[in-house]
Amino acid sequence: MSKVDKFKAIYRILSCLEKSIDIESPNWREQFSAEGLDIPEPRFTNILRMLSECGYITGIQIQQTAMGGHRAGIFDPAITLQGLEYLSGNPNMEAARRAAQGIK
Repeated sequence: MSKVDKFKAIYRILSCLEKSIDIESPNWREQFSAEGLDIPEPRFTNILRMLSECGYITGIQIQQTAMGGHRAGIFDPAITLQGLEYLSGNPNMEAARRAAQGIK
């Protein structure tokens, strides 16, 4: 996966949470999942862990599995102010947005 693809996955996660700010009762199981965002499950979980550790998102609990992997518990996910700033002010996010929309 290229650098742009990695940032596209981050962009998809953060933008999904940003859009959910205006929705009273988001359907997290369908919209905010690896499958719903078209991101491989291990990558989705690892990105959620990183975004949570950086303070960009809340409502995520990462658990280590018996096999040494990680599993994401999604309870009430939300983007933080810091996450909104990252989404709107990071050049990599702008490139990911353009790539996701097919703009060069």
